[in-house]
Amino acid sequence: MIDASTIIGATSAEQLEASLAAMDLELGNEILLACVKVHQEILYPMGERG
Repeated sequence: MIDASTIIGATSAEQLEASLAAMDLELGNEILLACVKVHQEILYPMGERG
């Protein structure tokens, strides 16, 4: 299972609506696995992985 959160800072009502609509987006396994691969290849921006 992959947990994620998003911080949004809309500067317009349209941008807020688009951000809120993204909450209903479901990614398929192929996309999720690609995200995991990138996550494993690129270190956290805060430093070493624990």
